[in-house]
Amino acid sequence: MLASLAGPWAPASGQDLAKADEAVVSEAELQRAIDSLHSDRFSEREAGYRQLVQAGATSLELLARECNGEDPEIRTRCLEAICEVARKEESVQAAMAVLERLASDPSLPINDLARQRFDRLTMTDEERAVEALKAAGVRLHLDRQGHVLSVSISRDRDVDHLRHLPQLRMVQLSGNGITDDCMQSISELTSLSSLSLSRTTVSDIGFSRLAGIASLSSLIVRQESLAVADVKQIQRIPGLRNLSLADSVGDAHLECLADAKQLASLSLSDYRLTPESPKTFAKLQQLRTLRFTLSNATDRQLGLLAKIEVPIDITLMSGDLIGESGWRCLPQANLKSLTLMRCQLKDSDLVHVGNIKALQSLRIYGAPITDEGLPHLKGLDELQTLTFYDTQVTEEGLEALKPEFPKLRYSRLQNRRAVAVPAKPRG
Repeated sequence: MLASLAGPWAPASGQDLAKADEAVVSEAELQRAIDSLHSDRFSEREAGYRQLVQAGATSLELLARECNGEDPEIRTRCLEAICEVARKEESVQAAMAVLERLASDPSLPINDLARQRFDRLTMTDEERAVEALKAAGVRLHLDRQGHVLSVSISRDRDVDHLRHLPQLRMVQLSGNGITDDCMQSISELTSLSSLSLSRTTVSDIGFSRLAGIASLSSLIVRQESLAVADVKQIQRIPGLRNLSLADSVGDAHLECLADAKQLASLSLSDYRLTPESPKTFAKLQQLRTLRFTLSNATDRQLGLLAKIEVPIDITLMSGDLIGESGWRCLPQANLKSLTLMRCQLKDSDLVHVGNIKALQSLRIYGAPITDEGLPHLKGLDELQTLTFYDTQVTEEGLEALKPEFPKLRYSRLQNRRAVAVPAKPRG
């Protein structure tokens, strides 16, 4: 309703003020309403206030005169009445002209407050939403023009402000203060492309409302307990291409995604690879990338990777149980990216890593490998990213190795006393 306030408004004459509101009230009635603001009884003060507001533009000049009175409480009440009149579509121009006059005269005792109210009412819906979200402690990311691009919210009641943010692209919802109640408001964000839910209480009812967001292409869900019914609703999101699921996800959940024909990338956190997993992933023929993390992986689990046809981006964590036979299985898998975190990887094991011919990214964290093992990696002709962190690899060793990778675009070496070594662009 207040969108028209963004433009200028002309001062209104007494005749214009009278025409601006259909409920014209006599000056005597208005004066009685003003007098009732001084009453000791709340009901009489409130009745007088409501009558002044209801009178609309007809009461504005009288309210403006009282804003210069001696009683500070009456001044404030009359100013608030003018602001309420400004929220009426039929009297907004007249009321804003009066309010601007009060805000422009520094000699008036109400001047500072009038200027605050005037500035508030002349804000756009987006500016008011940003102000409200900041006051609520919501984290915002804005572009240089002041438009909100992403927000992080933990309460239902803050979500309603998002409908006034036309450039909003990313929303993060977290905590049990986020319920199904706010998901209808989320479904109305027509520019939203990325949504994250972490440890919320949203159920399949809330997830079902996401099917109405045609622009939504990326969804991250980290729930304490994700139900199969939730995934059935998630797969109905029409433009969903990237999906990340964490915790308690099994084959029954994944089979629900077979009909999500547009889904190109699936990420699973701490997934439990079972003998049935290759059959499950075979049903997801639309996938172009499968990302998942295996904690405490075994040789048997690594043997199952070769049966998965989808290109895999895998992270192995704390792989103390992986032996020679397990590392030997890696070249048989369709691996595009391999991250090894705190695995007991030896220099000799790098022979098998170097045989993963299609590997594009290799990251090794916290492994006791040295420069002596690096020559085993020379066969990685497709490698584009190489990272060593907290290993015994040296800068000299990495520099000597980099020319072996024709497609390398980025490399990083960071040990306890080492620094990053960027790769030089090729071509």
